[in-house]
Amino acid sequence: MAKKTSTPYDAPELKYTEWWASGELKEWIDDVCKDKGLRYYAHIERAIERKRPDILIFQEPKKPVCLIEIKPPSWDPLTINLVKEAFFKADRIKTPYFATWNINKLVLFNTAEFDKTRSLRDGIIQIYDVTEVSELKEIEETEHKIKIRGFLEEFLEELELLYEGKKVAPKMPIDEYFMSYLMNRYGFLAGQKRTTQRYHGRLLIV
Repeated sequence: MAKKTSTPYDAPELKYTEWWASGELKEWIDDVCKDKGLRYYAHIERAIERKRPDILIFQEPKKPVCLIEIKPPSWDPLTINLVKEAFFKADRIKTPYFATWNINKLVLFNTAEFDKTRSLRDGIIQIYDVTEVSELKEIEETEHKIKIRGFLEEFLEELELLYEGKKVAPKMPIDEYFMSYLMNRYGFLAGQKRTTQRYHGRLLIV
């Protein structure tokens, strides 16, 4: 039988799904927590009201701290429906924080503040730039592993300070919010354009 030759039009390997990425990131979170002496650990929850959150970060022994909704780079982490879905899961299990993460950017939210108005600006604590990939499988590359681990060290230490009340969650000023929102949208659309060009006009939505 002749060996199949891959083409630019082939679908991405079935291995590189959100489930796979969540598993990889969960292990990296646990590694960072262990190395930094943080009393946190990550868990991939099976289901919450028939919807599976990707990663739950707990403080030992088992106090939920932050729910992280993982999506491929083709998703905008500020899409309101995605944010609301993550919020409903976080509210259901009473995590004080939740986040949407498309690998390139992570947006951290205060669950209680978002609940008051369901406004992105009111709920956002911070938007983090992490790395720049176009596909989930690229997180295996050394360059991106280093960037993601460096980000996780900063993020988890800050999350601990927030959760323990050693740092007050800032409310993003309206001008800063709009600037961040526009820059995020510009970067997201530019990334989609590069992906479209890479696949000869075929944008892969995972």
